[in-house]
Amino acid sequence: QWQAAAAAECASASRAGVSASDRRAAQHLGTLASGSYCLPEVAPASGYCNMDPTLPPSRGRACTALVVLPHNQSYAIPPGHVPADRFVVDTLAQLLGTAQSVLDLGAGVGQVGHALLARGQFHYRGCDGAGNIQAATRGFLTFCDLTKPLSLPRAHWVLSLETGEHIPSGDGEMMYIRNLHAHNCYGIILSWATLYQPGHQHVNNHHRSYVNKTFQALGYRQDEQLVRKLRTGVLGKAGEGPILPYLRRSLQAFRRWVPIEGCVAEASTSHQTPISAS
Repeated sequence: QWQAAAAAECASASRAGVSASDRRAAQHLGTLASGSYCLPEVAPASGYCNMDPTLPPSRGRACTALVVLPHNQSYAIPPGHVPADRFVVDTLAQLLGTAQSVLDLGAGVGQVGHALLARGQFHYRGCDGAGNIQAATRGFLTFCDLTKPLSLPRAHWVLSLETGEHIPSGDGEMMYIRNLHAHNCYGIILSWATLYQPGHQHVNNHHRSYVNKTFQALGYRQDEQLVRKLRTGVLGKAGEGPILPYLRRSLQAFRRWVPIEGCVAEASTSHQTPISAS
């Protein structure tokens, strides 16, 4: 059964334009001594963990692929992750310009960061709760446990996509929200899986109104114009919809009523060693 599932996954990847040679290239880039990224279990910090190499391919080993981008921003993307939504990247690029920075909390394998930096010079940093994330991304991301109090350099904006639903309610959720709040100067771009939205290891979905009220209580307002751009692109092509349809339901943008002054746009992380599909 799992052999058939693995074949279906690979066929799907091929239809998405990922060549066999790219998959082979990504296989050795995305695989560590203990195996490539896994999908079956989520670590206590809500990140995907290293995979037991004895597990069948359909559970994470078969179709690690290579997303090819210019400016040395190609990266390996394992199962359980998807490339960055182009509407989100378009909007972030316009929002940040060359002067503002973004901190990506729960960054996956850095999909948004790579897509941004493939377009030019942007100030991006990211971290994720996967235990081997720094090694797996060759230092592009660092490890962070979003259920613990973090003390990272603030960015103008914090980005956190499809992360909160993987963090248990209670103290873990409270600390996650604290970290989003503590690390931005201007605001937060957030997607949190809505009620009944399916997904792997979704343990804490919330209605949009709950998320909205939570951040209003912390001194934010919903930036409706920014939300529209995130959902329809900066050109407002409403008929097209985003590449990731569930983001249309879950994306929110919160802007501080009173911005914090003194944010510094730090240098972005970037690959030191080119990734090749050859």
